[in-house]
Amino acid sequence: MKDDALPPQVARPAFLGALAVLCFLTGLIAYAGFVPLATTLTLSGRLVSSTPEVVLQPPYGGPVAEVLVARHDHVAAGDVLLRLDTTVETKQVAAVQAQQARLRAENAVITALLTTDMPVSVPVSGPVLDGAAGHGHEYALQMQLAYAEHQAKQQSVGALAQQITLLEGEVALTERQLSGMQARADRQAGLLQKGVLKRTEVEAFSEQVLMVAAEIEGSRGTLAALRDRQAQMAAQAQIVLLQVRQRLTATRARNIKQLQDIDQHLAELKDRIERATIHAPISGTVTRLDLPARDAYAARGKTVLAIAQPLAQPHLELTVPTTYIDQLRPGMVGRLVLPSLPQRAMPRIETQLAAISPRAALDEAGQPTGFAAQADLSLDASQRLASALSDLRLSEDMPVQVIIEVRETTLAQYLLAPLAAAFQRALQD
Repeated sequence: MKDDALPPQVARPAFLGALAVLCFLTGLIAYAGFVPLATTLTLSGRLVSSTPEVVLQPPYGGPVAEVLVARHDHVAAGDVLLRLDTTVETKQVAAVQAQQARLRAENAVITALLTTDMPVSVPVSGPVLDGAAGHGHEYALQMQLAYAEHQAKQQSVGALAQQITLLEGEVALTERQLSGMQARADRQAGLLQKGVLKRTEVEAFSEQVLMVAAEIEGSRGTLAALRDRQAQMAAQAQIVLLQVRQRLTATRARNIKQLQDIDQHLAELKDRIERATIHAPISGTVTRLDLPARDAYAARGKTVLAIAQPLAQPHLELTVPTTYIDQLRPGMVGRLVLPSLPQRAMPRIETQLAAISPRAALDEAGQPTGFAAQADLSLDASQRLASALSDLRLSEDMPVQVIIEVRETTLAQYLLAPLAAAFQRALQD
């Protein structure tokens, strides 16, 4: 056996080499068993602006007359984006304004007629009638006819007054005649008692007195009838004026009410015309355009255009798989990865989970597909990316990934911890 043994000059170096390899493997195993190992999760998502997207919705709607922008165009605040057709509204405004002018002219004529003292004889033309145009001239003629009828009735009242005056004179004269006849009848009665006159003569004269008295009573009845007719005629003369004034006043009130409605309708039409030209409320990029050409129709209240603001401070919208949700919580820090960029030149950009949706999104079959999450970038992320990659330009909806370290452990803990736990439970049993 001594012949088979290695010579010392060979065995010693071999032993030392094997010992060194054994020590190296032992150290490597010890290092691998106790070195910290990180469990990472990769979340996918997209880049979005921290400022909300502005959507434009026509408040009235209508056919599109002109589209001045296209998708992805950069616009400044105040730029005209599109115009709706306002041909119908413009014609309606012209018609309504014409009606408004006519009603105002009518009211001006009516007011002039109600505030002007018309003469007894109304001329065919004059300051009032010359200013009455269209329907206003009709109202002026109504007032003219009313004053003419009033004049005729006033003339009748004057004629009745003359008749009453004459009849009153006749009655007064007859009453004086009756007084003389009654005095004579009294004297004849005395002479009859003395026997100077015959009874037949006295009775005949008494009949004459009665006839005169009856004539006076008839004249008084006629006088009362004339006075009553005069009062009625005077009242009718005033009623004629009051009736025409009442009609004109009612017409003016209706016109005023109609003018109020017209003012409101006209304001709505002008507002429709003004809002038919849609301007950009902010500066940004057109991200959505549902009216690519003219002759399309913009529905009322429907989004036709959207403008995204510049990505001054973007954030991330991520999707968390359902298998990861128990390992993530808001506040955890991760590393941003842009898959479309070279990773060697990309700086380390940290992100922080800001919020995680408590409910999962469901597919058409009702199965959960993932949880929505939002992550914020560091304040200097955009500057660091721009300085590291000069050609980089962040844009909305850019795909991103976030790598998050959720837990640290060692191989020894991973292998020995279950054995220790099982052994401890065995001892307890």
